[in-house]
Formats: sequence, structure tokens, C-alpha cells
Amino acid sequence: MLSALLGCLQLAGTDLLKAQDKLPEPVLFLDEGEEYTYFRGTEEPPVDWNTLEFDDFDWEVGNSGFGYGDVDDNTIIDDMQNSYLSIYIRKFINIDDLGAINFIQLGMRYDDGFIAYLNGQRVADANAPRIAGWTSQATGPHDDGAAIRYENFPISEHIGKLQKGVNILAIHGLNTSPESSDLLISPELRAS
Repeated sequence: MLSALLGCLQLAGTDLLKAQDKLPEPVLFLDEGEEYTYFRGTEEPPVDWNTLEFDDFDWEVGNSGFGYGDVDDNTIIDDMQNSYLSIYIRKFINIDDLGAINFIQLGMRYDDGFIAYLNGQRVADANAPRIAGWTSQATGPHDDGAAIRYENFPISEHIGKLQKGVNILAIHGLNTSPESSDLLISPELRAS
């Protein structure tokens, strides 16, 4: 009886592996270097800055990664050191077929912390306070060696926050202190 059960489990495992081989590869929705709007945290941003409805027409425009102090910054935030702790970035994402998305993952290269929002709802964070204000700082460092690789944050449980058509990915980047020698915020987004 035990050998029959083990045989069934082995067949089920083989079927599962075959099914995994047929899963589609995730599509890269957002890649490093894409254009975002951004706001320097020298003052508090509008309360709805991370929502789809917010009009960011007067924000600056730059390419991710945002930061200073390292050679991996596409948009250099050269006035941040010894001045302020936060940067805010926004990117519109168009989704034609919402029903086709069953997996979504945020990849982040960051130094030191961040909070990510989809359509105004918090979906991922690292080294971030539970309640963050514009003067909040990262709750811990994320060293340069770790920041050179994307860290993946599965956010499939938040697919219900997406809508057909236009969506917004908004990220609040956090530094550990104004004196920090560097900052990096560089997202990517994959879905299948």
C-alpha cells in the first residue's frame, strides 16, 4: 500500500514538473532606465501623490535608477546629500488584458529603503517604517553589494488592485540619514 502511494506521489510530482515547464515566462513590464516622473523630498508631497488620479505634470522627469554617490545612477539627485531623506517616483503602466495576469513581481535595486504602491495601495517595502512621512528615514541600511542586484518582491496577492487600462506604480525611496554617502531606487516589474 505504501509503495502504491509513493508511486502516485511520484507521478503527481512528474505531472507538476511538466505543468511548470509549460508556464509562460514572465513579461518585463518595466525595465531599468525607463522614464518616470519624480519629486525631491525637500517638502511634503501631496497626500495623493501615489494614486492614479494625481496629476504629476509639474514633477521632474528622469530615467531609473534614481540616486547619487555611485556609478549606477541614471538620474543623479545631486542635491539630496546633507539635505533631505526621500524621493518619490511614478510610472504609468498600461494593461490591455487584465485577465491574462496571474503573476506579478516587483524587482528592486535599492539603497537604503523603499515603499512601493500600485494604484495608491502599498504592495511591497524594505527597510521602511510601517507609517512613513516625508521626513521618514530608512529603518536600516542596504549595503552597496546587495544593491547591485535586483531583489524580488512577489506581489501577486495584489493583482486585484490593478485595473484594465492605465495603472500607476509609485515608489517612495528612503535614505538612512541626510549624511548618507549614496542612494539608489531602481525598479523593474514582471508579470505573466
